[in-house]
Amino acid sequence: MAWTRGYRRRTQEITCKECGTKSQKPITEIKRGGGRFCNVKCAAAYNSKKRDTTGENNPNFKGGISQDTYHYKKIQKERYPDKVRAREKAGYERRKSRQDRACEICGQTGEGIHDHHDDYAKPKETRPLCRRHHDRLHAIIGKGKERNPDRIPEAIETIKKEWAQECEDKERQEKAIVPASLPDQAEKAEG
Repeated sequence: MAWTRGYRRRTQEITCKECGTKSQKPITEIKRGGGRFCNVKCAAAYNSKKRDTTGENNPNFKGGISQDTYHYKKIQKERYPDKVRAREKAGYERRKSRQDRACEICGQTGEGIHDHHDDYAKPKETRPLCRRHHDRLHAIIGKGKERNPDRIPEAIETIKKEWAQECEDKERQEKAIVPASLPDQAEKAEG
């Protein structure tokens, strides 16, 4: 038993996990999960050699990441069943029809077209929107539980006006650049 500041402390002999030397450690420290090393240097050395517990070295490893992301899909189905069902039906209809779709606002076609559901209860009724305008629409009406579907028609009109204004601004910029070069071309054509 060791004496500390006038009090007797109960100790127990331990063997250091790093160097193997025997030393006395307080029982209270051992009960708290400590007391496995003779000093701090041995603890640091042991922990620095600690084996990698990622991937196959982890005792909970089950053979790698699932390719079908079943767990993620299961969580989404539990949280948003209407949304998932609508997305699946819309995807099926899109693959079935194989039609080339264009953004309702800007007319963009190709891979980047998203299906926007105004109402998840009507999964086949979707609006084709490019990513830019789909994101803008959700910036106005909200996402997830904050989503306000009553504002969709108003939001679509707002986005169409913004797009028209943007197109007009581009045309004005192009016209401002073109007239400066036209007189030179007109002189060459006359000469």
